Amino acid sequence: MFRFLATLLAGAALALAGQTLFPALLPHSPAVVKSAAAAIGVKEKPPVVPSNYVLSGPLSASIQAETNKKYEEALKEVAAYQKSGGDAFVASLRAGWLYYLKGAYPEAEQSYANANRVQPLAINPVLGLLTVAEAMKDGKRIQRAAEAVLKLEPSNYRANMAVGGSCYASRDYRGAAFAYRRILTSYPDDVDARSGLAWADYFTGDKLDALSQFQKILSIYPDYPHAREGYKLLTPLNGGAGSLR
Repeated sequence: MFRFLATLLAGAALALAGQTLFPALLPHSPAVVKSAAAAIGVKEKPPVVPSNYVLSGPLSASIQAETNKKYEEALKEVAAYQKSGGDAFVASLRAGWLYYLKGAYPEAEQSYANANRVQPLAINPVLGLLTVAEAMKDGKRIQRAAEAVLKLEPSNYRANMAVGGSCYASRDYRGAAFAYRRILTSYPDDVDARSGLAWADYFTGDKLDALSQFQKILSIYPDYPHAREGYKLLTPLNGGAGSLR
């Protein structure tokens, strides 16, 4: 019954690949925003290294080097871009991504923090911090990073899924249920969030709602394994305990 969580967390780690390069600024007040990097305990330093996607100059070479998995070379091209007067936000964001690909998580975290310092309203730097936390498999850090994203964008799908998964893993099933319900408000067709909610309800003792959620999933995806497993547990004719009280 815990298998769905591993699937959920594994999938979340892949989401960063689709990030935009120049995220739009959001109309939040500085008093609300602060620095999301500071909120999760990452010390900020002036952005001294690397940058993000641009289609000419050093960064085109950096992108080509990344394609060939030559991450050190890609980082050197980014450093050259920044040294020549390139955009500090772009440099730090791209460096974070390259360090992440390289497996240098502290450096990736620092670079994303630098990008966040330059543009504290941008989503991608804090999503980068979330990705690094997930790669480090640090549950508390994952939750802090996800909550930092949600301060900027409360309906962010990935961050809410991360909060739900983190709460579920720490057996905070009510917190997990809250996160999954928030996702379903915006994405009522999301089967993973509904499955997460069903299992969270199951473990908080709300078995009637859990059964309802499993049935909703199975009415559309009859072979969805986590829903089938939960439905079987809750229905006596299928070998379950039978009591919904």
